[in-house]
Amino acid sequence: MRADPGLPLQTLQLVGCLAPQSGDLYLISETLLENGISTTWVNAGGTLRIDRVITTYQFDAFATPDTSYLNVERMFLIMYTARYVRSILESMHG
Repeated sequence: MRADPGLPLQTLQLVGCLAPQSGDLYLISETLLENGISTTWVNAGGTLRIDRVITTYQFDAFATPDTSYLNVERMFLIMYTARYVRSILESMHG
């Protein structure tokens, strides 16, 4: 994410992580995602891959349900943009 903050994380291989055995696989429900638990999947070759990475952000400051910062990719892109703009402004107006 540091090299390319706009990189989508879906389908990226998790290197160094062990995939579960075929008997240990189970269906993952949307309830996991709704509770802030990211999901993975195992492809036909037995490689563990990312399905979706999310944050635990669910409510805004007024306790209203809010999904605007749910995806990790969006959070990294916002942080990158803010730091980039700040560095430009600091270089222009030290």
